Amino acid sequence: MGVPYYGISSVVFQAAFLAPDSGDISASVSLERGGVALNDASLGRLVQDWRAWIEGGTTIKVAPLPSLVPETVLVSGGVNITAVSVAFDSNMQPAVAYLEDGLLKLRWFDILLPGFRTDSFAGCAYGKLSSDDKRAGQEGASDVIFAYLRAGNLYWREQRDRYLVERLVGPAPAGFKLQTVGMNAIGRLQFKLVT
Repeated sequence: MGVPYYGISSVVFQAAFLAPDSGDISASVSLERGGVALNDASLGRLVQDWRAWIEGGTTIKVAPLPSLVPETVLVSGGVNITAVSVAFDSNMQPAVAYLEDGLLKLRWFDILLPGFRTDSFAGCAYGKLSSDDKRAGQEGASDVIFAYLRAGNLYWREQRDRYLVERLVGPAPAGFKLQTVGMNAIGRLQFKLVT
Protein backbone atom coordinates (compact mmCIF):
# COMPACT_ATOMS: atom_id res chain seq x y z
CA MET A 1 0.00 0.00 0.00
CA GLY A 2 1.08 3.58 -0.27
CA VAL A 3 2.91 5.12 2.63
CA PRO A 4 0.27 5.37 5.41
CA TYR A 5 -0.76 8.95 6.07
CA TYR A 6 2.15 9.96 3.81
CA GLY A 7 4.48 9.88 6.79
CA ILE A 8 7.77 8.24 7.51
CA SER A 9 7.92 6.01 10.56
CA SER A 10 9.59 7.56 13.59
CA VAL A 11 11.00 4.09 14.38
CA VAL A 12 13.28 2.30 11.92
CA PHE A 13 12.01 -1.16 10.90
CA GLN A 14 15.01 -2.28 8.86
CA ALA A 15 15.06 -5.78 7.38
CA ALA A 16 16.27 -7.60 4.28
CA PHE A 17 14.60 -6.61 1.03
CA LEU A 18 12.23 -9.12 -0.54
CA ALA A 19 13.53 -10.78 -3.70
CA PRO A 20 14.39 -9.74 -6.32
CA ASP A 21 15.30 -6.37 -4.74
CA SER A 22 17.75 -8.27 -2.56
CA GLY A 23 19.83 -9.33 -5.59
CA ASP A 24 22.67 -7.57 -7.37
CA ILE A 25 21.70 -4.07 -8.45
CA SER A 26 23.03 -2.34 -11.56
CA ALA A 27 22.20 1.03 -13.12
CA SER A 28 21.60 -0.61 -16.52
CA VAL A 29 19.51 -3.58 -15.31
CA SER A 30 16.45 -3.62 -13.06
CA LEU A 31 14.65 -6.61 -11.56
CA GLU A 32 11.07 -6.65 -10.25
CA ARG A 33 8.58 -9.35 -9.27
CA GLY A 34 5.50 -9.38 -11.47
CA GLY A 35 2.70 -11.34 -13.07
CA VAL A 36 2.43 -13.92 -15.80
CA ALA A 37 2.49 -11.35 -18.63
CA LEU A 38 2.35 -7.62 -19.26
CA ASN A 39 -1.22 -6.33 -18.89
CA ASP A 40 -2.19 -9.61 -17.22
CA ALA A 41 -2.43 -9.65 -13.42
CA SER A 42 -4.90 -12.55 -13.40
CA LEU A 43 -2.51 -14.71 -11.35
CA GLY A 44 -1.30 -11.81 -9.20
CA ARG A 45 2.07 -10.05 -9.22
CA LEU A 46 4.13 -12.67 -7.39
CA VAL A 47 4.38 -15.10 -10.33
CA GLN A 48 7.86 -14.46 -11.72
CA ASP A 49 10.73 -12.03 -11.83
CA TRP A 50 11.06 -9.56 -14.68
CA ARG A 51 14.17 -7.88 -16.04
CA ALA A 52 14.39 -4.44 -17.66
CA TRP A 53 17.61 -3.46 -19.39
CA ILE A 54 19.20 -0.80 -21.56
CA GLU A 55 20.41 -1.63 -25.08
CA GLY A 56 22.85 0.64 -26.87
CA GLY A 57 21.98 3.65 -24.73
CA THR A 58 18.84 4.18 -26.85
CA THR A 59 16.36 1.44 -25.93
CA ILE A 60 14.82 -0.03 -22.79
CA LYS A 61 13.37 -3.53 -22.95
CA VAL A 62 11.54 -5.73 -20.44
CA ALA A 63 11.00 -9.50 -20.34
CA PRO A 64 10.26 -12.28 -17.85
CA LEU A 65 13.08 -14.31 -16.34
CA PRO A 66 14.70 -16.69 -16.95
CA SER A 67 13.83 -16.97 -20.65
CA LEU A 68 13.65 -13.22 -21.51
CA VAL A 69 10.93 -14.20 -24.01
CA PRO A 70 8.93 -12.38 -25.12
CA GLU A 71 10.76 -9.09 -24.79
CA THR A 72 8.89 -5.80 -25.04
CA VAL A 73 10.34 -2.40 -25.92
CA LEU A 74 9.32 0.20 -23.34
CA VAL A 75 11.43 3.12 -24.60
CA SER A 76 13.03 3.55 -28.01
CA GLY A 77 14.87 6.34 -29.76
CA GLY A 78 16.43 7.56 -26.53
CA VAL A 79 19.71 9.45 -26.29
CA ASN A 80 22.41 8.33 -23.84
CA ILE A 81 20.14 6.31 -21.50
CA THR A 82 22.34 5.32 -18.57
CA ALA A 83 20.02 4.05 -15.80
CA VAL A 84 16.73 2.15 -15.58
CA SER A 85 14.27 1.01 -12.90
CA VAL A 86 11.02 -0.90 -13.52
CA ALA A 87 7.85 -1.71 -11.57
CA PHE A 88 4.35 -2.92 -12.42
CA ASP A 89 1.01 -1.51 -11.33
CA SER A 90 -1.90 -3.69 -10.17
CA ASN A 91 -2.87 -4.32 -13.82
CA MET A 92 0.70 -5.33 -14.78
CA GLN A 93 1.20 -2.12 -16.74
CA PRO A 94 4.94 -1.34 -16.65
CA ALA A 95 6.33 1.87 -15.21
CA VAL A 96 9.93 2.71 -16.02
CA ALA A 97 12.17 5.40 -14.55
CA TYR A 98 15.28 6.16 -16.55
CA LEU A 99 18.07 8.68 -16.90
CA GLU A 100 18.28 10.03 -20.44
CA ASP A 101 21.15 12.39 -21.22
CA GLY A 102 21.25 13.42 -17.56
CA LEU A 103 17.47 14.05 -17.23
CA LEU A 104 15.36 11.75 -15.02
CA LYS A 105 12.20 10.56 -16.80
CA LEU A 106 9.24 8.43 -15.81
CA ARG A 107 7.10 6.51 -18.31
CA TRP A 108 3.88 5.19 -16.81
CA PHE A 109 0.30 4.23 -17.64
CA ASP A 110 -2.13 7.07 -16.96
CA ILE A 111 -5.70 5.75 -16.68
CA LEU A 112 -7.08 9.24 -17.37
CA LEU A 113 -5.63 9.35 -20.91
CA PRO A 114 -5.85 6.28 -21.08
CA GLY A 115 -2.36 5.43 -22.21
CA PHE A 116 1.32 5.77 -21.47
CA ARG A 117 2.88 9.15 -20.80
CA THR A 118 6.42 10.29 -20.02
CA ASP A 119 7.18 12.96 -17.42
CA SER A 120 10.54 14.66 -16.82
CA PHE A 121 12.03 15.57 -13.44
CA ALA A 122 14.81 18.15 -13.82
CA GLY A 123 17.45 18.26 -11.11
CA CYS A 124 16.58 14.77 -9.86
CA ALA A 125 18.84 11.71 -9.84
CA TYR A 126 18.86 8.00 -8.97
CA GLY A 127 15.20 7.41 -9.80
CA LYS A 128 13.95 4.06 -8.48
CA LEU A 129 10.56 2.37 -8.73
CA SER A 130 8.83 -0.32 -6.73
CA SER A 131 5.39 -1.78 -6.53
CA ASP A 132 5.12 -1.59 -2.79
CA ASP A 133 2.77 -4.46 -1.89
CA LYS A 134 2.26 -7.18 -4.46
CA ARG A 135 0.36 -9.61 -2.22
CA ALA A 136 -3.04 -10.93 -3.32
CA GLY A 137 -5.82 -8.88 -1.80
CA GLN A 138 -3.77 -5.67 -1.79
CA GLU A 139 -4.59 -4.62 -5.38
CA GLY A 140 -6.71 -1.65 -4.25
CA ALA A 141 -4.20 -0.52 -1.64
CA SER A 142 -0.91 -1.15 -3.44
CA ASP A 143 0.91 1.58 -5.28
CA VAL A 144 3.89 2.15 -7.53
CA ILE A 145 6.38 4.24 -5.60
CA PHE A 146 8.80 6.54 -7.46
CA ALA A 147 11.75 7.65 -5.32
CA TYR A 148 14.71 9.88 -6.18
CA LEU A 149 17.28 12.33 -4.82
CA ARG A 150 17.07 16.08 -5.39
CA ALA A 151 19.05 18.90 -3.78
CA GLY A 152 20.45 16.64 -1.05
CA ASN A 153 17.09 15.15 -0.08
CA LEU A 154 15.28 11.86 -0.67
CA TYR A 155 11.73 12.19 -2.04
CA TRP A 156 8.96 9.88 -3.21
CA ARG A 157 5.81 10.13 -5.32
CA GLU A 158 2.92 7.70 -5.77
CA GLN A 159 1.01 6.55 -8.82
CA ARG A 160 -2.33 7.14 -7.05
CA ASP A 161 -1.48 10.87 -7.14
CA ARG A 162 -0.46 10.55 -10.79
CA TYR A 163 3.07 11.33 -9.50
CA LEU A 164 2.11 15.00 -9.07
CA VAL A 165 2.73 15.25 -5.30
CA GLU A 166 6.32 15.26 -4.09
CA ARG A 167 6.83 14.01 -0.53
CA LEU A 168 10.01 14.40 1.52
CA VAL A 169 11.55 11.34 3.14
CA GLY A 170 14.45 13.33 4.59
CA PRO A 171 17.99 14.50 3.94
CA ALA A 172 20.38 12.14 2.19
CA PRO A 173 23.95 11.93 3.47
CA ALA A 174 26.42 13.75 1.23
CA GLY A 175 27.90 11.53 -1.46
CA PHE A 176 25.20 8.85 -1.18
CA LYS A 177 22.97 7.59 -3.99
CA LEU A 178 19.64 5.78 -3.93
CA GLN A 179 20.19 2.13 -4.80
CA THR A 180 16.86 0.47 -4.01
CA VAL A 181 13.32 1.11 -2.85
CA GLY A 182 11.03 -1.80 -2.06
CA MET A 183 9.24 -3.89 0.51
CA ASN A 184 11.30 -5.56 3.18
CA ALA A 185 10.82 -8.92 4.88
CA ILE A 186 8.66 -7.43 7.65
CA GLY A 187 6.27 -5.68 5.28
CA ARG A 188 7.68 -2.17 5.40
CA LEU A 189 8.63 0.07 2.49
CA GLN A 190 12.37 0.62 2.71
CA PHE A 191 14.91 2.86 0.96
CA LYS A 192 18.57 1.90 0.58
CA LEU A 193 21.21 4.60 0.12
CA VAL A 194 24.81 3.66 -0.69
CA THR A 195 28.08 5.49 -1.35
